[in-house]
Amino acid sequence: MNLFKKYRKVLGVCCLIIIVLIAVLFSLRNNLLHSKLTAVEEKYKKDYNADLSIEEASFEGINEIIIKRIILIPEHGDTVLAIDSVSCKLNLFKLLFGKIRLNYLSVSNANINLIKDKNIANYSFLFRKKDEDTLNKKELDYAGKIDELYTKIFNAIPGTLNLDHFSLKVRRDKDKFVLNIPGLIIKDGEIAADTIQLKEGKKTIYCMLNGTIHHNKRTISIALNAKDSIKIHLEFLEKWKQLKLAFNALNFEINTFNYSSNETKVGGKLAIDGLLLNHPKLTTMDATIKNFAIDFNFNAGKDELNIDSSSAIQVNSILIHSYFNLINHRENKELNLKIRIPEMEAAKFFSSLPNGMFDNTNQIKAKGTVSYNLDFYIDTKEPDSLKFHSSFDAINFKIIQFGKTNFTKINEPFEYTAYSYGIPQQTFIVGPENPFFTPLNEISPYLKNAILNSEDGIFYYHKGFIESAFAQSIAANIKTGQFTRGGSTLTMQLVKNVFLSKNKTIGRKVEEALIVWLIENNNLSSKDRMYEVYLNIIEWGPNIYGIAQASKFYFNKRPSDLSLSESIFLASIIPSPKWFKYAFDESGKLKEERLANFKVLTEILFKIGIITEEQHDSFIPDVQLKGKAKLFLLPKDSIPKDSLLINEEGFDY
Repeated sequence: MNLFKKYRKVLGVCCLIIIVLIAVLFSLRNNLLHSKLTAVEEKYKKDYNADLSIEEASFEGINEIIIKRIILIPEHGDTVLAIDSVSCKLNLFKLLFGKIRLNYLSVSNANINLIKDKNIANYSFLFRKKDEDTLNKKELDYAGKIDELYTKIFNAIPGTLNLDHFSLKVRRDKDKFVLNIPGLIIKDGEIAADTIQLKEGKKTIYCMLNGTIHHNKRTISIALNAKDSIKIHLEFLEKWKQLKLAFNALNFEINTFNYSSNETKVGGKLAIDGLLLNHPKLTTMDATIKNFAIDFNFNAGKDELNIDSSSAIQVNSILIHSYFNLINHRENKELNLKIRIPEMEAAKFFSSLPNGMFDNTNQIKAKGTVSYNLDFYIDTKEPDSLKFHSSFDAINFKIIQFGKTNFTKINEPFEYTAYSYGIPQQTFIVGPENPFFTPLNEISPYLKNAILNSEDGIFYYHKGFIESAFAQSIAANIKTGQFTRGGSTLTMQLVKNVFLSKNKTIGRKVEEALIVWLIENNNLSSKDRMYEVYLNIIEWGPNIYGIAQASKFYFNKRPSDLSLSESIFLASIIPSPKWFKYAFDESGKLKEERLANFKVLTEILFKIGIITEEQHDSFIPDVQLKGKAKLFLLPKDSIPKDSLLINEEGFDY
């Protein structure tokens, strides 16, 4: 009993001390507030060379702070931020544990003004790079950094928000973008906004925003919908980043966020209705997808990032399951990627391909089912460890009707237009109607076999793709740090030239692979016919297309009369035909470094029986330009002005 009385007195004294401290802090709270704000102002001045001014700040009641007229101006720059008034209430319980959480926030007339004129921006001071040595010394911790960032974002969002007019003005040179939100409220976990205005020049788009937020669960969902059936078109992205992006509605949510034992798990969904995309690296035309969605389950460890295989991308009716794993070992990285398209109806697959990106294939009508599998692995420390497997499989597949393009057209005479850097060079018929068309059996066997064994040695045996060639080319490119080697087969080169544009976009490469599969796996054309067309249309020099023009231009011969040396030379310049002149020295003699290719090909041609042992042993590379190509080896001043004009027969004379 005495012990209880003793501790009761101690407890009473402690309570009295706490009450006194609270009373002192309460009486000094405005002084503490001003001191803190002054420190913030000095920090901006010292670290950012910017003036942060606050006209008035004071406490109201126990936990409410009222701040009036906040202005942020960088040195020698326009105002970045201007706010008339801010009223906020702190969560005292969180504050006891050293955490700042706003229970309530009211903002009136907030204006953000971002200006970039040429290379000078009024906001660049906010993104100063940290010292590189400091960055390099930091330990990897993906999970911790993601959790820290997400926590900061959630702590910055109050339980109750009342935003009375918010304006974001962005100007880049002469282009202007304005986002106006007349009002936005967060209350009881619900997010609602007045009609949002997006202004670009004289054009204004109206959209609606709503959603939900749960601080305890750390989940959020946002819905953005176009008003009056007009797409939300973010034109500033097109002007500044060459990205054309428009949509009818966008829904984004994070429904799972957990951090424990140095691992962060994030789950959510992005759904876009009426998506329109265009970017030079993606497609040259507007690609449209009626329904696009991503369900993601993302995991992060200390040095590892992972997208779980339960994640999926939906493109109309096509469901794509993906698995991605990246392990950062500092000195090297391991990358593992898997993509799966489960078995689905072929008709739905082709009808779901995006318009504008797959215009040659998306209207194909077919029977049966199709599926796709991709497996990719590489350790950057050992590029040769690369593993690559890709397969597009079909069951009872049959084409009922072609779409925009009939891929059997190469079996009959057809009109072909050759392009160079997107500019049409020649248009001619690929068939007997063209006097310069050369049937396969009238082309030198030396040339046919030299090209096959330098470009695609197993052309007659594969189904359009060589996985090992892809793997080797990717490994080689990683070793050199640049694109130095491709893995295209003759079928891929033919499809690219006959059916597709020459633009190097992701969409074109994917459609190229799909067309190759359709032709090769459905026997739409014979190997001989494909090779014949290939030899009659490929570029062989400046405005030189097809073997007939090439034989005449270089050697003043018919394709059937080409020698072994001439055939190997023509095969060797296919990758860079316009640069053929650099294969010769000033005297017109073949350069020494070019002879290695001749030796390799003669060895191959001997082994497969195209040349005899005597031809092999006595072979001496001898390439004498006898056609108009020899003029390119002379100084420009000595070339007659009319010597490079196209004559009536279509040759470069």
